[in-house]
Amino acid sequence: LSPTALRAQTRTIDSLVNYLSSAKETNEKAHAYNVLASFYINSGDYDKAAENFLNSIKIYEKTKDTQNIGGVYNNLGVVFDFQKNYSEAISCYKKSVEVIEAAGRTNDLADVYNNLGVLYGKLQKNAEAEKMFRKSLAIEIQKRNFLGMAQSYQCIGNVVATTNLASAQALFQKAIEIYDRLPPPHAFVTCYVSMASFYSEANKFNEALGYANKALTLIDSTVHAYETESLYSVLMEIYSKTGKFENAFNYSTKLSSIRDSLYSSDIAHQTAELNKKYQTEKKDAENKVLSQQNQIQTLQLRNNKYIIIGLVGFFMV
Repeated sequence: LSPTALRAQTRTIDSLVNYLSSAKETNEKAHAYNVLASFYINSGDYDKAAENFLNSIKIYEKTKDTQNIGGVYNNLGVVFDFQKNYSEAISCYKKSVEVIEAAGRTNDLADVYNNLGVLYGKLQKNAEAEKMFRKSLAIEIQKRNFLGMAQSYQCIGNVVATTNLASAQALFQKAIEIYDRLPPPHAFVTCYVSMASFYSEANKFNEALGYANKALTLIDSTVHAYETESLYSVLMEIYSKTGKFENAFNYSTKLSSIRDSLYSSDIAHQTAELNKKYQTEKKDAENKVLSQQNQIQTLQLRNNKYIIIGLVGFFMV
């Protein structure tokens, strides 16, 4: 984290802590705890992130806001997942499912099922992972959410690729066909990178490099830097395994550079948005700080195995 980004993050955290020290026990305060926790995740302080998510849940329980409790349990599961406390993560994800189902909002479960799928994948419980991703897919089909459908097909392909690359390729192709209807082209990049990654793991380097090069042709100004980061990582791996160390070193250098600029720009954007909300709403009334109307964009946490953007979904309630 660059010094500028670190200072910006510290200022934002200090502002939130100051607000929370005197704010009333309202849903707005619960929301602020949720946002503060996301910043602690960014800084790698998972204990404080968990503490703030729990504070958020306590307030929502007092106000009987079941609509938001399920979302925060999902977020808490993400923290435990990052801490490798997988049993607690699963417990939180399941609690999230329970609360959301009880509130009659089953269409909101796609992200939670995705999270469970990612976690089961980490634990090499591929049957359970595929089951969760297919549940997510069913919801996305019901909602006619084409982006979600494509992402689900891609996630299922990630699981299937561990045992059957041909079947996985068919699933990735389904994802690509849906992505073809949707701008921008960055989704193609994630599919091709996923395929390249799995072919590389299978030591099928010609196929891996072919898909990686397809992704490389799609890299332009419309593609989010996270896709570029994933692609460079896979290319570095392919060239390292094939003994082309000069190419591997070049992509290692590119990877280091993009990771530094990526994190700095993300923090700067989130900080600017949050400070704008805080300063504006502070003038009106304490309980309007960080209002839902202007809430921060979803914090997109990433899993190294499943490259798709936003796989580990984050409810910012």
